[in-house]
Amino acid sequence: MIFIMWNCQGLGSDLTVRALHGLIRRNRPTAVFLMETKMRSSRLEGLRKRLGFCKGFDVAPVGRAGGLSLWWDTSVEVEILSSLPNVICSQFQVMNTGAKAYFTWVYGTPYREDKNAFWHWMENSLNSTTIPWFCGGDFNEYLWSHEKRGGIVASHNRPRFLHNFMTKMSLFELGFNGPSFTWRGRARSGDLIQERIDCALANATWKSI
Repeated sequence: MIFIMWNCQGLGSDLTVRALHGLIRRNRPTAVFLMETKMRSSRLEGLRKRLGFCKGFDVAPVGRAGGLSLWWDTSVEVEILSSLPNVICSQFQVMNTGAKAYFTWVYGTPYREDKNAFWHWMENSLNSTTIPWFCGGDFNEYLWSHEKRGGIVASHNRPRFLHNFMTKMSLFELGFNGPSFTWRGRARSGDLIQERIDCALANATWKSI
């Protein structure tokens, strides 16, 4: 299975839609998880079908912010177990083998004042499992100090939300190819800040599917 996870920061522009179409055409993914769609389900449905996915599930944005969309093809059967503005929990079953796995699609809150509550929910509402489990997306958290460059130097005493979650749930990073940083922005001083805040996690039995 191949997955695309993308914080698209809004699907309202033709340029973004063309970029998404190119990603889908090149990679032929089983599922696509989009974050910050900033788009209602009625418009997303038309776009999803135009890009070749007849099935999907959407979480509406709050005002003009956020919004999640999960698309999948006919090679899998998907059950949506629960959803929140920042998380979609699902179960996938591969049609030709019957193999099942849990998928937790995450867009971690970017707001500092909401992080304690969000990660408390993640640690106390999700459960470690022996069934293959994939957990991925834009966590808006980096694991290690070297995954942040520029801006205020990371404190050794900073909350380790993502690390603590991975430890409690027995999840590990699947690794990556490509750029070391997945987000960049500017500090008020104008300095460039780069962080690795997108990642893919899995449990030990994930390799069995």
